[in-house]
Amino acid sequence: MKPRFASRGFTLIELMIVVAIIGILAAVALPAYQDYAIRAKLSEALTAASAAKNMMSESYTVDRTAGLNAMAVGFNLIPLADKQSKYVANLCIGVPGAVGVACPPFAGSTRWPLYVTVAASAPNGIPSTLNGLTFVLSPNANLVAPVAASVETLDWACAGTTGTTAAARGMTNITLGSADKGMSFQLRLRSAGKAASFHLLGSLIVALLAAVFVFLVWYPHPYGLLSGGRKLFLVLVGVDVVCGPLLTLILFSPKKPRREIWTDMALVIAIQLGALVYGLHMAYQARPLFLVHEVDRFRVINLQDYLGEDLSVQLDALPQGLKLGIFDGPVTAGVRDPINREERHEVMLDSVTGGRDYSQRPDFYVPYDSVYQSKAVQRARPLSGFVKRYPDTAAEADKIVVSHGITVGDAVFLPVLHKQDWIAVLDKSGRILGFLPGDGFSVSATR
Repeated sequence: MKPRFASRGFTLIELMIVVAIIGILAAVALPAYQDYAIRAKLSEALTAASAAKNMMSESYTVDRTAGLNAMAVGFNLIPLADKQSKYVANLCIGVPGAVGVACPPFAGSTRWPLYVTVAASAPNGIPSTLNGLTFVLSPNANLVAPVAASVETLDWACAGTTGTTAAARGMTNITLGSADKGMSFQLRLRSAGKAASFHLLGSLIVALLAAVFVFLVWYPHPYGLLSGGRKLFLVLVGVDVVCGPLLTLILFSPKKPRREIWTDMALVIAIQLGALVYGLHMAYQARPLFLVHEVDRFRVINLQDYLGEDLSVQLDALPQGLKLGIFDGPVTAGVRDPINREERHEVMLDSVTGGRDYSQRPDFYVPYDSVYQSKAVQRARPLSGFVKRYPDTAAEADKIVVSHGITVGDAVFLPVLHKQDWIAVLDKSGRILGFLPGDGFSVSATR
């Protein structure tokens, strides 16, 4: 029989890397696609003007410039509704047209420019800031404006704010309009990059304030190293800080109406705040609640150490000095002795079968006061033995004891049980002075 392997799936880090890669690709590809889509729709507006171009070409073929003049007079009198289309707001010859206003009468021209006025709105997908802008199609006969004696067929010069392409082909009858076929990708990216930079700065400030609260209140040193919630919080907040400005880089465009920009930014900020709240919630769930002394060690207790039991009643019944609020850090507690033999046997049987030990039972917690400290120090070991076993900690150990006016020879320690090996440094009265990294049990075993 072939062995069966369980599917591991993706880790959180792997998923975040994938999201970041997709976001970077989208930041580059989406604006380019949006710019391409706008250009395509504006090209359709030019295509919609082909009927007017054909009419002008036919009139020129029949009666040269007189035909162009006669056709322009009649064309400008056509009702506005008959000229409009999905992307065209107006078509006028000789004079610029306006949105929603009929063409002025043709008063004669020697250049016969055909003004194509763009219709832009949210329904047709062209940014409303382009509404009313114009392209100009100018007829050229042998690269110049038509004259009565011309015999060549018409060629057309298309111009927005510039007529570079037509000029490069040698055309001289070029009338400029006010449309540029949409904002260039570089200009849009530059504007979006500036907005994303401000967004990144704001995100960093908010993330810094959240991190200061988490690491100073919920995870004071060394609990941030002892517990796993800090790393998860940093990952979530880091992704939040990056993804918010990245979404701004993707969505922001100066061509959008101000209301649409504010709507986009509000949604992005709402997503960011949601992720930040989730990160804070995860850090809150994993935060160390108590540093509990039991026999010959301290144990860091968080919510998961209660094994899913609802202990809210026991926690609420704790003495005032042991109660925890949302703005409180870890509280040091001791463990009382069992009341009778039955209680002792009940806890012992539960703990050996995978249940909760004394340190995982809030109803056993007592204040870690001067009376209890004398009990805790009875099983402590000399700090000098730990420093001899871990000489790299000597400088930090001296710093801790000197700050409390004693020497290493006057201090003792107890191991701290959690996800990493640390010890709690105590004075001879049992008062906790600080913490050092290292396996305290290995020192105890060698003595």
